[in-house]
Parts: sequence; C-alpha cells; structure tokens
Amino acid sequence: MAEDPEAIPVVTRPPITPVIPAEKVPVASPAPISAAKLHQFKTETISLTERITLELAYLDNNLWMDKFEVTNEQFALFDPAHDSGLEYGDYIQFSPGERGWSLARPRQPVVRVSWRAATDFCRWLSAKTSRRFRLPTEAEWENACRAGTTTPFWYGTLDTDFSRYANLSDRTHQAIDPFGWAGRPEVIPPWRPADTRFDDHARVSTTVGSYAANPWGFYDMHGNVAEWTSSACGPDRMVVRGGSWYDPPARCQSDSRQSYRPEQGVYDVGFRVVCEIDSLQ
Repeated sequence: MAEDPEAIPVVTRPPITPVIPAEKVPVASPAPISAAKLHQFKTETISLTERITLELAYLDNNLWMDKFEVTNEQFALFDPAHDSGLEYGDYIQFSPGERGWSLARPRQPVVRVSWRAATDFCRWLSAKTSRRFRLPTEAEWENACRAGTTTPFWYGTLDTDFSRYANLSDRTHQAIDPFGWAGRPEVIPPWRPADTRFDDHARVSTTVGSYAANPWGFYDMHGNVAEWTSSACGPDRMVVRGGSWYDPPARCQSDSRQSYRPEQGVYDVGFRVVCEIDSLQ
C-alpha cells in the first residue's frame, strides 16, 4: 500500500474556544502573631483568709506567678511582727502624722524582708495551701516581665512616658521636701537620679496594681519595689530584678539586675512568688 509519510491528513474537529483564566488575586501573608497574643491568659485566686487572697496568672507550661508583689497584709499572716517601716529619703521630711513616708500600709508591697525570710514565706505558703510555692528564677522572672515583648520595657523604651505603666524615679520622687529653721525657708537642690520628663505621682511605693498590667496580666514588673529571685550572683549574693520607685528607669529595664546578701533586708526590695502548675490541678 502506497503511503506518503509527509501527507497532512484532514481531521474534522469542533472549534476551540479559548478559556481566559480568572485574574489571580495575590494573597497577603498573614501577619506574625506575637508571643504576647499566643500566651494563654488564665488566672487563679487562692484564699488565704476570708478577706485576703493571692492572685496568680499563668506564666508558661510549668508555672503560675503572683500577679502582684507580696503585700504587707499577706506577709503579716506569716510574720505579724514584721514592719516595712518608713522611707526617710531627705534628712528631714514629713508626711501626714509621720516623720517619713510609710512603706507599711496593708496593700503596699512588703519591703525590708530578706531573701531568707522571703524563702521562709514560700515554705509557709506551701504548707498553708498544699501547693508548691517558691521564688522565681531570673529567667522565669524576666519571661513574665517581658510578656512576649522585645523592648527594654514591656511598654516601650527609655523615651516612653511610663506614668501609666510603672512607679519609677520621676519628677515627684526627685522633689525635695522644703525645710526651714526658725521660719526661714531653705532651698535644697534635687539630688536623686530621676527622669523628670515624666511623673507617675508616687513618692514611694504604691498600692500594688496601681498601674497598668503587662500583656500577660502581671503588675509592677518594672519599679514599685525590686524583687528577690531564687538565682545567685556569686557565692554570697542573691539576684534582685525590676528596680524600684527609688531607681531611675535605666535601672528598671527587663534585663536590669542588682544583688544583695541573702540575710539583708532592703528598704525598696520585696518579692513575688511562683506556683508550680501541676499543684493547681
């Protein structure tokens, strides 16, 4: 059979209607979710008496932490004889009815309590509640303080107005009480290191929770009073974090640290506690 390999066969087929694809709309990448938003926000309240409670917030997969610094009224359940006393500051000053500024009001954070006494309080609290309480490590404390943020303070930088967020050394703290002898006013120049651009209106420590909570529900992580941790600094000193109302902002950043001897009670150092999560289940 003769066959031409180059012949083009005639093929009958229906016309082709081109299909125009729909315009592809670019899909934006989802915005990254911050660690603060990923955090599970949970709280727990433990009654110590009919009136006094301990409020905890969830920290991570192992721990809950005290939302507030331990107060004078809470510590008094463990040690009724303890007195946080006064802050004298100026060589002579007066607040209503007292020669100095009180640090011992019920809802102010307890101070002048040593690391050893803070640790003893945790043991007492564990026995009282049948849960495991202790001081936080430095890493645990800083994790709670930062609350998923990466800035020097959970609320911003050294140039952020801290008046709503923290009790630090500010315009009010730098002011010196006037003192005059025989009716003569004496002008004393301010001497305390402070950031006078801002004013949180606190002269010394304030009632816990007076300022805004961080994204994980913890209050006063910067300032108010510095806080003991369970971490050591050398052979005979324990680490304190957070700074206090007496410290300028640079000493109250999330990574700022100081240290004191474990038997030392300091006028602006208190503490907060952590509770192991399985002891709440």
